[in-house]
Amino acid sequence: MNINEYGFVRVAAASPKLKVADCDYNTSQIKELIDEAVKQDIQFITFPELSITGYTCADLFFQRTLQSKALDALMELVEFMKEKRSLITVVGLPLLHKDNLYNVAAVISAEGILGFVPKQAIPNHNEFTEKRWFTSGRDLYDEIVETPAGYHPFSSTLIFETQHSKFGVEICEDLWIASPPSSSLSLEGADIIFNLSASNEVVGKHNYRRSLVANQSARCNAAYVYASAGVGESSTDLVFSGACLIAENGTMQAASKRFSLENELIVSDIDIAALINERMRVKSENSQFAVEYLPIYCHLEPIQYFEKMHRTFNAHPFISSPQNEDESLEDVYNIQTSGLAKRLLHTNIKTITLGVSGGLDSTLALLVAIKTFDLLGLPRENIQ
Repeated sequence: MNINEYGFVRVAAASPKLKVADCDYNTSQIKELIDEAVKQDIQFITFPELSITGYTCADLFFQRTLQSKALDALMELVEFMKEKRSLITVVGLPLLHKDNLYNVAAVISAEGILGFVPKQAIPNHNEFTEKRWFTSGRDLYDEIVETPAGYHPFSSTLIFETQHSKFGVEICEDLWIASPPSSSLSLEGADIIFNLSASNEVVGKHNYRRSLVANQSARCNAAYVYASAGVGESSTDLVFSGACLIAENGTMQAASKRFSLENELIVSDIDIAALINERMRVKSENSQFAVEYLPIYCHLEPIQYFEKMHRTFNAHPFISSPQNEDESLEDVYNIQTSGLAKRLLHTNIKTITLGVSGGLDSTLALLVAIKTFDLLGLPRENIQ
């Protein structure tokens, strides 16, 4: 079965084992997960923020040696990806450009580096001091970066497009601000948002993070693929859990085991056709400030056969889950009662005639009528 023919694409979020500032080791773990992605017929995979170097390098980010090693590691990944013609990979690294250091996501396919996307919201509060090292890329629109692999677009306004879907990228804190870049990206057609993150753990934060990812996927009417740094990061000040999440239009599709000492990979098949259909029905205007997004096109070689679906389907989509059943049924009851009450008030009718066969439908109609008459203070005898 070719799931692309049915409007699905396969995405993954990965949190690899990591050694701080050891680009060679980190790249080897990324390559292992890329190989696993190919085995599982994954078409898009994202890694955490600064996944090539590690997020907690602190002042080592200023060292040209680390910056050069990160770029060398990226070139190694570019070479490694040349035969992966059905996969797009998103990795994080520090990038020096015009004497400013940026926290960026590099989007790689078999064609090479498709582009660099900079982090826009640089946190400098509580436990975060990123402004010490990194510059915001919010105002980068049409920059070009030269690497040993060639010249590449470097912009906060990139939207990547394949024959199956469009996607955009944001980095960690970008999601937590009042107006995330993903909101504008989705309004410009991005079906999938990838978030490269390094989100530390404190009590209660994970539930908030899950809610944030699910809610943003609902607001954007998109898939949201989130990968966070793992326990290999420095624990001098913070602890990271390697949380990976995949949500689609408000529903959590996959979540990783946290605090794992091994490589973690989660996979889900995203229903792009359903997202597009929903967007056609619910049209939104972009109330954000006007931004001219730059399209980047890439062809993915088709995967002719997917062994199984990484997704479950509810056989009874209109029936609530057991834990919410009572509340949902009460909502149904109250909606019907309120609708009938409004109609009786509007028409000033004091009696109704109801045929009761003894079946489920007429029994429910009778119960609704009784509650409505009680609500309006009318005698039940007026139900005939």
